Amino acid sequence: MPCIIEKNETLKQNHHMCLKKLIFTGLALCNVTLLLAQSSNNGVDFWNNVRFGGSIGLGFTNNGFNGSISPSAIYQFNEQFATGASLSFNYAKFDEDKFLAYGGSILSLYNPIPQIQNVCRIRTITYK
Repeated sequence: MPCIIEKNETLKQNHHMCLKKLIFTGLALCNVTLLLAQSSNNGVDFWNNVRFGGSIGLGFTNNGFNGSISPSAIYQFNEQFATGASLSFNYAKFDEDKFLAYGGSILSLYNPIPQIQNVCRIRTITYK
């Protein structure tokens, strides 16, 4: 009897592995299909949907200076969704003290209507 039970367990394990492989293959094919559908974009070039921007800041005080620059690039998926990345560099000097900060961020934008924009940003900054 133990031999039959062991065979049944082995068959169940093989069945689960086959089912997992089938599901994985199906999901992979769906992803490839979606990627191909997105890459065609009816002849629209990737770079036509990329926006470049950022900010520059300068500050002066009696005993100090502050400067920052933050370039960014954002890819517009459609009228409502966009995502991108940004770099940042900040320098400040007050009397004899110097401050340096640099980092980057990943952001996503959602416009439910043209007058409202929601932004989600993950940022990392290093201070020296």
